[in-house]
Amino acid sequence: MQHTGLPHEKHIHLPNAGTLKQLMEHRGECSVSIYFPTLQAGPETQQNRIHFKNALKQAEDGLRACGSSDEAIERTLAPIRGWADDEERWAHQGHGKAIFLHDGECHAHRLPASVEARTLVGDRFHVLPLIELQSASLDHYVLCLEQNGPRLLHSSAFAMDEVVMDFPSLSDVLGEELTNETQQGHSTNGAGGRHIFHGHGDGSDEEHKKELRKYCRAIDDAVRGILPSERTPLVVVAVDYVGAIYAEASHHGNLVGRVTGNPGSFDREELHRRALEVAEEQLRSPEHQDLERYEAARRTSKTTSDIRELLTAATDGRVELLLVADDQLRFGSWDPEKRKLSAAPETPRSENELLDLVAREVLAKGGRVRFMGDEDLELHADEPAVAVLRF
Repeated sequence: MQHTGLPHEKHIHLPNAGTLKQLMEHRGECSVSIYFPTLQAGPETQQNRIHFKNALKQAEDGLRACGSSDEAIERTLAPIRGWADDEERWAHQGHGKAIFLHDGECHAHRLPASVEARTLVGDRFHVLPLIELQSASLDHYVLCLEQNGPRLLHSSAFAMDEVVMDFPSLSDVLGEELTNETQQGHSTNGAGGRHIFHGHGDGSDEEHKKELRKYCRAIDDAVRGILPSERTPLVVVAVDYVGAIYAEASHHGNLVGRVTGNPGSFDREELHRRALEVAEEQLRSPEHQDLERYEAARRTSKTTSDIRELLTAATDGRVELLLVADDQLRFGSWDPEKRKLSAAPETPRSENELLDLVAREVLAKGGRVRFMGDEDLELHADEPAVAVLRF
């Protein structure tokens, strides 16, 4: 980790899989995890600082209960001490905040969705809210083919952000093959967009279509070099004939659909909504499959919702799928060696939060974690989750 100032929080995003893994693997006595909701506009944004000040006080109390000296407390909290008076920081917020502190180091995230306020101190970071947000993220990518040149955006259920990348230019791809008309368009637009994507409304000129197909293939190669895998969902936004030619030229393994229209005519919110509508059916398919897997396992008694059995099965690597219905804090003291669950200490620590323990064990041992509504799982009020067991 490193000291995190405003530049490190420029974007509103979820921590990626690598960052989440680092947070999960972190161990260090008196580590602090802070979460609270934030508002983006209006007079209610003053609540952001109130949430922060409350969390700071809770962190101080937790560190003191953890046995930290006054000097150690100041060293741990030093990176965020001045935040309450930092006007620029509070002028740019997401919907939630996550802050992780240990021994003078800080890792902070502006989150794209609201989180419940909670502050925990212990020998590890509390990561359950991040696991929940990732479970619901519906990650996909959106490629816009427009007159100002192509753009690639990373999109989720919460937000859409542009991916910084270099696309090939028309001259790089076509060279001497450029027609006079396309050269004229290229001369006014270094990104290579105006005539290659909008030269003819119906795409009837065969020479132009040939050039467009070749350029689309080059764009496709560049995009595939950026996407995490061949199965990453990709939505293309373009006028009808351009989108059709790109789909024909593309070698990407998961082109989930197209939004027809000039991308430049959509504002960011509408672009996000339209692309998500196209991709959502496929993106939610794993969720439906997991529910079907749960229903099948329930008929064969390969499920458990008892918290002690959940902890035991997760510790033993027997959980294939963990379905969480309720992420409220539940504390206890779990001894993985003796497989024994007892009451939590008077001042619970982060390692005493039981659902966080189960979820991180499941992920560490190759299982899946998904957050679902109570109505989907039909659990009792005192059962926060259910596991589908491998054996």
